[in-house]
Amino acid sequence: MGISCLYHSRFSAGFRYSTLLLGFYHRRSVCSRQARNVFILASRSCNYNPDRSSSLVDRHCPLHIPSNILPSNPRKDQDFYKTLLRRRIIGWFFVMVVIQNFFMSAPYGRSWAYLWSSQYTPRWAIALMVLTFFIVVWIVILLIFAKLSKSHSWILPIFAIGLGAPRWAQMLWGTSGYGLWLPWMPIGGATGGALAGRALWLWLGLLDSIQGVGFGMILLQTLTRIHIAVSLVVAQILGTAITMLAKGIAPNKDGPGDVFPDFSEGIIQSISKPWFWIGLAAQLIIPIGFFKFFRKEQLSKP
Repeated sequence: MGISCLYHSRFSAGFRYSTLLLGFYHRRSVCSRQARNVFILASRSCNYNPDRSSSLVDRHCPLHIPSNILPSNPRKDQDFYKTLLRRRIIGWFFVMVVIQNFFMSAPYGRSWAYLWSSQYTPRWAIALMVLTFFIVVWIVILLIFAKLSKSHSWILPIFAIGLGAPRWAQMLWGTSGYGLWLPWMPIGGATGGALAGRALWLWLGLLDSIQGVGFGMILLQTLTRIHIAVSLVVAQILGTAITMLAKGIAPNKDGPGDVFPDFSEGIIQSISKPWFWIGLAAQLIIPIGFFKFFRKEQLSKP
């Protein structure tokens, strides 16, 4: 009985104080000095003493919060959503989600199947390549950008914009059939060609990850934390809806199609497909838009 009461007391006190702190963070109108003063008042009113082993009286103590710091304007949330619509970088972020999910969600699994589909290379060799690229090379690149970002905070976003469309290139390499056979490799024969093709696919995937981090840094340098949280939640919902839509009406819903044509059938025949150029142009527009809006809306300009 005593242990149960002690647990209930500690849980109730912890819940009250955590609720108090969440209330401070929920509204940006509460300044840090007011929050600290109210926490001291609440602690005194509850006779909080962390040195005591039990505090059964805490659960009967009311939590007093001065009314002058509580949000009193019910239109703040409406104003917040209006600011979401005014920030062009958020709108362009949603445009990126729509374009990438519409053109590249359907053949995504086939692109990954290319990585493990070689008949001339053992699975363990490909697994070692994956670990090398996404652990060793990834750490080295992050260390380089971490050092450069100390003096140039814009270096990673600008580098990400300059990459163009690495995800589109990776998808094209994995689904077009051009990377299945590379007889022009000087060493290794069929095995060397298979390893080179998978290495290029992994390198493009690594560049795509770097671009994702760079675009995320653009959001961090131009938006508040609340704007970023809401934008990411909406992007998840929007991306799911566009993915389901692409499964039904996208030009590559049943395979790579004309968006990622088979270059092994002939380069001239492949590049004559209109959807190939439409998909490529749509992907190249994304970094151009981020560059334009990043320069105008970033909080700390280079």
